[in-house]
Amino acid sequence: MRFLVTLSICTVGVFAIGSSAAAASDANELSGIVIDVANLQSSRGEVYCTLYRSAKGFPTEPRNSFKQARVRVVRKKAQCRFPSVKPGRYAVAVWHDEDGDQELDSNWIGIPKEPVGASNDAEASFGPPSFDDAVFDFRAPVFRQTVRVE
Repeated sequence: MRFLVTLSICTVGVFAIGSSAAAASDANELSGIVIDVANLQSSRGEVYCTLYRSAKGFPTEPRNSFKQARVRVVRKKAQCRFPSVKPGRYAVAVWHDEDGDQELDSNWIGIPKEPVGASNDAEASFGPPSFDDAVFDFRAPVFRQTVRVE
């Protein structure tokens, strides 16, 4: 639960990093990590993705992430791209800012009101998902994964 409250506080300034439209593309034409975000319930707002190289700050502290992406939702689809990434172990945290206020809305005990997810569809139980549950190995040129938000 603290994950969600902390994430909402940290996101306001962190995601001023570039934005790109969510468009379907052949993964063979890309290099790097491609995250297809699934289970979006609306086309409103934007999707935020944070890429971590270590457990430090995952997933509650975007300022400790390696890279961030903010993308528009188009027809209930979004795709975050992390080009020019070296091979290694990574994990991704995702949330859908449906109301466009650049904050992860949560209830009074920290449970998110907006959809969240993590790589490997790692689940949260009594707190955020662990880096170990969300980690994946990236080998060039392309790694593609679908992350469901709920």
